[in-house]
Amino acid sequence: CCMAQLRAAVALYKGPFLAGLSLADAPQFESWLTQQREYYQQQLLDTLAALIAAYTQRGEWREAIQFTQHQLALEPWLEESHRQLMMLYARTGQRSLALKQYEQCRASLQEELGTDVAPETQTLANQIRLRPNFSLQNLPVNLTPFIGREQESTLVKSWLTDSTSRLITLTGLGGMGKTRLALATARHFLQPQTAQPTAPFADGIYLIDLIPLTTPAQIETAVAEALHLHLSAGGSARQQIIDYLRDKQLLLIFDNFEHLLSGAPLLAELLQAAPNLSILTTSRTRLRLRGEKVLALSGLAHHHEGTARAGPSAATQLFLSTARQVAPELEISPDDEQAIKVICQLVEGIPLAVELAARWVDTLPISVIASELKRDINQLATDLQDLPARQRSMQAVFHASWQRLPESARRLLARASVFQGGFTLEAAITVLGATHQNLAQLVNHSLLQFDQAEKRYHCHELLRQYAAAQLASDPELERQTRQKQLTYFCEFAAQGEQHLRGGDTILWKRVLGAEKGNWQVAFEWGIVNELEMTARMAIHLSLFWFDSGQMQLGERLYERLLRRQDELTEWLKGWVLTWYTAMIWVQGRLEECRRLALEANRLFAILDDGPGLVMSYHHQYVAAFHSGDLETAAHHNKQALTIARNDPLVPPWFLSVCLQTRSGLLAEVGQDEAADHAARECLQLCQANRDVVLEAYALATLARLAIKRGAFAEARSVSQRALAIAQDMDDPRMESIQYVILGNIALAERDFPAAVDTLETAVAIGEMTNNTDILDEAIMLLGRDAYTGIGEYERALEALQRWAQICLQLENEANMAACLDKIARVQWQLKPGNLATVRWLAAAAAWRETHSSMVDATDQNRLLAKIREQITATEFWDSWELGRLLSLPEGLAEATTASPDLA
Repeated sequence: CCMAQLRAAVALYKGPFLAGLSLADAPQFESWLTQQREYYQQQLLDTLAALIAAYTQRGEWREAIQFTQHQLALEPWLEESHRQLMMLYARTGQRSLALKQYEQCRASLQEELGTDVAPETQTLANQIRLRPNFSLQNLPVNLTPFIGREQESTLVKSWLTDSTSRLITLTGLGGMGKTRLALATARHFLQPQTAQPTAPFADGIYLIDLIPLTTPAQIETAVAEALHLHLSAGGSARQQIIDYLRDKQLLLIFDNFEHLLSGAPLLAELLQAAPNLSILTTSRTRLRLRGEKVLALSGLAHHHEGTARAGPSAATQLFLSTARQVAPELEISPDDEQAIKVICQLVEGIPLAVELAARWVDTLPISVIASELKRDINQLATDLQDLPARQRSMQAVFHASWQRLPESARRLLARASVFQGGFTLEAAITVLGATHQNLAQLVNHSLLQFDQAEKRYHCHELLRQYAAAQLASDPELERQTRQKQLTYFCEFAAQGEQHLRGGDTILWKRVLGAEKGNWQVAFEWGIVNELEMTARMAIHLSLFWFDSGQMQLGERLYERLLRRQDELTEWLKGWVLTWYTAMIWVQGRLEECRRLALEANRLFAILDDGPGLVMSYHHQYVAAFHSGDLETAAHHNKQALTIARNDPLVPPWFLSVCLQTRSGLLAEVGQDEAADHAARECLQLCQANRDVVLEAYALATLARLAIKRGAFAEARSVSQRALAIAQDMDDPRMESIQYVILGNIALAERDFPAAVDTLETAVAIGEMTNNTDILDEAIMLLGRDAYTGIGEYERALEALQRWAQICLQLENEANMAACLDKIARVQWQLKPGNLATVRWLAAAAAWRETHSSMVDATDQNRLLAKIREQITATEFWDSWELGRLLSLPEGLAEATTASPDLA
C-alpha cells in the first residue's frame, strides 16, 4: 500500500464508528458496536504507525511529527509515542518542545494510568536537557529516492548490529554511491522501532564530511564540529574527543576518507577508548586497520551487452527517476530504452555519472547523450588507473559537462570554485560579476545547486575541485578572483561586527556562521598574499568567534598572524594582540594574557587609540582579577572605565563590558550596593543599545547580588531571564554561567540534589567551550558543597582534586588554600586518622596567617579538636609542623594524587 493511500485512509477516518448511536436495550448490538469501534481505531493507529515509520526513515521529520501528534491525540497514554515525538523534536532542533512533550507525557500517564514515566523516557529527557544542541543525528534530508543496493544495505545493517564489527569501510570508485549507501543504512537505525534510548546507537548517528579537509590533522576538528563539541585550544583535541566519546553509544560516519589515509589510526584509537562506538567509513581505498570489515562496491546493477534481463535495472531506474526531475513529462521510446542501457553500461552503473547524464535530457535527446559519453568514456572502460586520483571515475562526466558550457559559463564556474561551503547571490555578484541569468544557467546544468531555505548556491565538491583545476591554469584570473573574495569578505565581516552588539545579533551570528568555509579560504590566501587586509578581516570576525565559542579557531589564526606581526602596522598589531588575548584568557592562560595585553596597551598609548586602550586595560584587569590580585584589577578597570566614558570613539558595548566587570569586582570586595549600581547602569545601557549578549552578563551579576541578600526567588527569576537569552543566542558560555548561578541558589536553599544537577550541567557545557573560569567555580561548588551535601564524599574528593588543578593553572593562591583545606576535610571524613590531611590543613592555615585571610574559627577549632581525639598529640603536632613547611602547590600536588587510603 503506497503512502498516498495510507494518508488518504487516515483522512477518511472521521471519528468512532457510528458515533452517537446507542441501543440500551440491545446488549448484543452494543457489544458488537464496541468491538467495531475498537477495531477501526486500532486500524487507524496501525496506519499512523506505518506512516510515522516511513516518514522517519526518509528523514521527513515534519510529516513524522504530524502523524505522531495525531496518534497521541487518539491515545495520550502511549508512552512510546511520546518518546518518539520527543526524539523527533530533538532531531529537528526543537529542544524546548521535546522537553515540553516530556512533561506532557508525565502528566498524561499520571492522569490516565496513575503511573510515572519509564526509565528510558527519563533517560531520553536527561539527554536532551543536558545537551543544548541535542540532536540524535545530523544526516542530511533525503531529497531523492534511494534506488538499488538492497543486498549491500542488508549486509551492512547486519554488520552494524554485530559487536565484533565496529569498523566498516565501504570502498569503490568515486561517485559509486558509497555515501548514499552509508546514509540509507544509517537511517534504518533512526526508524521508531530502532531509534530508542536502548538501541545500538542511542546517543546518535553523526556524519563527518571529509571532502573539504586537506590534511589528517583537520579530522579531529571535523569530528568535534559534527558532535557540537567545542575543543579547548589549551588541551589535546584528540584526548578531548576521546573523553567525550568514552561512554557514548554512537555511530560515526566518516565520508570520503581516501585522501586522509594517514589519519586512519585516529579511528583505531577512538574505537579502543570507546567500547560502544561504531564507525562506518567511505573511501576509495581501504583503511588497512585491524578489525576493519570491507565492502567493495561496484556499479549499480545494469544491463550488460549481450545479456537479457527482465525489467529495468537499478541503474536504469535511477536514470529515469533523475530524468523526470528535470523533465516530468518525459516519454521513453524503445530507442531511448536502448540508449539508457548504453549510458549505464558506459559509466558502469556509477550512480553519480548516471544522475549527471540523466540531467541533460531537458537539452539533449537521450541518444545524443549516449553518443557524447561514448566518445569520451573510453578511458573508463579501458584503463581507469590513468585518470587523476580524485576524479578517476568521473573525469569524463565532468569533462563532458564542461565542454557543453559556453566560454562565459566555464569562466564563471571556474571562478566560483574559490568559494568553500557555498555562496550567496550577493557574493556571486560582487566577487564573480555574476548575474541571475548565468547562475541559473549553471543551476540548470546541475553544476550548481540553489538551496531555497538557506538562499545559497552550492557546487558539488568534486566538481568544485575540477573547476578549481581549470582556474589554476590561469594564475592571473585566479589571483584577481581571490583578491575580490578577500575584499568582499573583509567588508562583510566589518558589516557583521556592527550588528553583533544590537538587535540583529541572532540573525548575524547565523549569517556569519554560514560563511565559515569562505572565511578560512580567504584567510589562507590572504595571509600569504594580502596580510594587512587579512588581519583586518580577522579583527572584524573576533567578536563572532568569541560569542560563538570558537576561540580555538580564532587563536589558531591569530597565532599565524602574530608570526608576521612585524609586517603589520602598529594599529593592526595592537588589535591582533588584543583579540588574541581575548581568545586565550578563558583557558586560564593569565600570565600570557597579562603580558600581551600590556604590550597592546603600550602600542595603543603611542597611537592615542581610545578603544584599543579600553580593551587592553580590560584584559589586564581580567588577568589580575582571575589571579586574585584585586587591587591591580581595580586599577586597570578604573583606567578602562574612565576612557570608555569620555572618549566618543569608544563603542557603547566597550563601556558595557567595563561596567559589567566593575560590578563583579565590587561584589567580590563586598561593596554590594556599588556593585548593584554598576550592574544596573550596565543593564540600562545594554537595553538602550539592544545588546542582549551583555544584557545577560549584567543580569548574571544582579542575580549573584540577590543571592548575597538572601533574595533567592529574585535571583532565580533574574538568572532564568539571562538563561533564556543565552539559549536563544546559542551562547554556551553564558548558559553555563547561569547554571552555576542556579546551582548557587540551590546550595543557599540547601537543595543539594538540585545543586548537583545544575552544576553538573554547567560543567558539561564549560568543558565543551573550555571556559576555565566557569569550570573553576562550578567544580569548586560541586566538590566543596554539593556532593558533600548529599553525602557523596568520593565524588566530592574527585571534584576537589580537579579543582586543585585549575587553581594551580590560574595561580590563585587564595583558592589554592581553600581547596587544600577542603580536600583535607573530605579525606578525613573518608578515612579518619589520615595524617596527610593534618599536613594539608596546616599548610592552608599557614598561608592564611601570612595573608590575613579569615576562616571560621569555631568550625576550624571543632575540626582540629575532633582530629586530636583520634590520633596522638605527637602525631598531630609532628604532622602539623611538617605541613606548615609545605607551599600551597606542594600541598596540592600531594592532595591531587592521594587516595582515601593515604596514611
